[in-house]
This record gives sequence, C-alpha cells and structure tokens, in this order.
Amino acid sequence: MMDDTFNKWNKWIDVILSEIIKLSIDRNIFLEVHDIINNNPKIQKPSSFYDFLGSVYAVSALMGVRRQVKIDKDSISFARLLQEICDTPKILSRTRFFANYKGSTVEKIAKLMGSTVEKFNSRNFDPFAGKTGDYVDSKLIKLDFEELKSKAKKCEKYADQRVAHFDKRAISNIPTFTDLDNCIDFLEKLMKKYYLLFRASHLNSILPVSQNKYDWKAIFKEVWLP
Repeated sequence: MMDDTFNKWNKWIDVILSEIIKLSIDRNIFLEVHDIINNNPKIQKPSSFYDFLGSVYAVSALMGVRRQVKIDKDSISFARLLQEICDTPKILSRTRFFANYKGSTVEKIAKLMGSTVEKFNSRNFDPFAGKTGDYVDSKLIKLDFEELKSKAKKCEKYADQRVAHFDKRAISNIPTFTDLDNCIDFLEKLMKKYYLLFRASHLNSILPVSQNKYDWKAIFKEVWLP
C-alpha cells in the first residue's frame, strides 16, 4: 500500500513539474517581450495588442497558480500532494530516501568528497524530518502547505471570481503582477525542494535550458506588415 501511494505521488511530481515549467516559460516570454517594448521607442505607443498580451498572460498564469492550490479529490496539485504527505508522512521515510540515492550521481559525489553516503544524504533529508526523524515531519510539510496557500490566496480568489467565472460579488484586494510573480517563484522553490525528496536529484533551474538556446524572438526580427 505504501509503495502504491509513493508511486502515485511520484507520478504526480511529473505532472506538477510540467505545469510549473509552463508557468516559468510563459512568464519568461512575457517579461522578455516587455523588455523588447521598453528598449524600442518606436513601438512605445498605446495599443490594444499590449492590453491583450498582458491580459492573456495574467489569465493563463492565474489559472496555472489556481490549479496548484486546489485540493479537490480529482485534482493533481502541489497543495493536494502536500496535504496527502501530511496525512501519511511515514511513506516518505529516511530509508526510502537513501535507497533513491543508490548508484546516483550524488552517491559518487559523496565518495569523491570523502563523505559517507549516509551523512551526505542526511543533509538533504534533514530539512524534511529533522536530524533524528525516520520519516518526513508533518509539521514541516504543513508549513510549506500553509505558505503556498497564503501566497496564492489573492491569486486564487481572483481566478475563482473573475476568471473561472464572473462572480456577482464585488472583489477587493486585486492581485498584482508582483503577487503573481511571488506565487510562481514559490512554486519553483517548492518544486526544487520536493523533486530532491522524490528523485534524489537537484533541479538547478525550472526554466528549461532549451528555452535560452531556442531563439523564439527570431520572429520579431522580421517585418510583420508590408
């Protein structure tokens, strides 16, 4: 039963990662287009296209954040993953974590550094369980859950009341692009943290390397209108 639940969570990590990667790529494109506009006085003029661009990005990003904080029984989200870990923490044991490192690059690095694999692995597991914990500490996981819900609160509420549908109730405390950035930044931070827990591997960046190599801006170097 424990293995089945771990395997389910492990699959969820891939789904959640793909969603956060999309958030990261979309934000990167939006910000770089913004830079293109700021660096070219010739196109710094009122345009409905700019309104459209900002609106489409905001709606997509808000819904992306909203998906990660919903905990419906049919949802795969970061919030639901954290909640289930809190409910059954013993599934993520120190023993299972160490087993993930067997034959991994991290194990080879530990040996090169003259450290025992156990000590090296413990440094990565301790933030989830404390130095003496045999499995992840629900209290520590709950802190991540509560911070995620707190950071996403304004974005989630706005997405519920103005994006998913138009609620008849008035809405106050409208989220800003900074609020949205903070949510995405925290989701990236969480993914790096929990990817290590499940995969015994470090994610240096959520934004794919290919995103930097692929010149998606090449289309802007061509004349669009004759």
